Amino acid sequence: MYAAILRGQEAAASLRVESCEIGTSIDRLFQSLLRFHTSSVERELNWNAALTAFRFLRSHDPAFCIHRWIEQPRYRLRLPWTTNTPHEWLEGLWFDAAPSYPQPLADFEVAHSRWVARLRGGGAVRRPVAPLEVLEVPCIADIYLDRQAVWADPVLARHAGQTKRAIQSATTAIGREAVAEDRNLNFQIEASWNSLLLSTLLAPYCAIATHGCLRDAESHAAILQAMRCTHSLVGCGARDIATIPLVARHLENNFWPRLRAGETFAGALQGEAGLDLLQQSLAWQQLPGRVSFEEFIPAIEVPAQPAPIQYWGRQLPLMGLGL
Repeated sequence: MYAAILRGQEAAASLRVESCEIGTSIDRLFQSLLRFHTSSVERELNWNAALTAFRFLRSHDPAFCIHRWIEQPRYRLRLPWTTNTPHEWLEGLWFDAAPSYPQPLADFEVAHSRWVARLRGGGAVRRPVAPLEVLEVPCIADIYLDRQAVWADPVLARHAGQTKRAIQSATTAIGREAVAEDRNLNFQIEASWNSLLLSTLLAPYCAIATHGCLRDAESHAAILQAMRCTHSLVGCGARDIATIPLVARHLENNFWPRLRAGETFAGALQGEAGLDLLQQSLAWQQLPGRVSFEEFIPAIEVPAQPAPIQYWGRQLPLMGLGL
């Protein structure tokens, strides 16, 4: 059985690479679009990155087509937003004729459905086998668990904890490999979701910090643009966002202590967000004056109409989001 699994992995190696590239492009597309619509910095670079990712998905993923792409789990599960704004971002890009795809990729969904059906219809023979003693080995979950002392993130910490327990519960080499593969695929989705959500919520503050450094008309206009964009995605203004437990915890644990200490940060791991806000604020702090977000938040904000957040097929209320 294990030899058959290895042969299958070898035969599917090219598809696995393409699958990884598609997942990366989904993440890059929406991260770049979010930055393009909320920041005055590197707008052309972000737009070009979004366009490149869009064109890659258009030419490599048969499911990436107008109106129907959001129905695919690989897209829907990565996006925290439930509003129509992502569709509006893509509206002007659906101008190419539908591309043709390699036959193996076009037939993948049919083959996958047939394979799953065969698994469900398997025989009832069950041969009890004594569990093997599997030595505990370090995994990526340990890196993210250790990371909490440096950069706290409840979403990634919970996923890492679940992964650690699942891997430790495996009693065979095949079982451990299956669990590790499943948790890794889940992590790719969870990391994209987490980074997009927190980047959305922090976008108005990042725009303010950028203006605090640059003090020009373009960066000032970007503050209002970021607030409007964030409101269109989650239905909240900057003051309401600061009261969301997920944001409040991030500011309390990661942002304010490092800002007060003037402490630089080496870099973010996959799935983390907020480093750009910290970097801009540290640069702002070095200039005359002090870091003050409140003075740049308009006195009259758009009324809050919080939109629910999509998380693994469930809709969660935004304002109580603690995860």
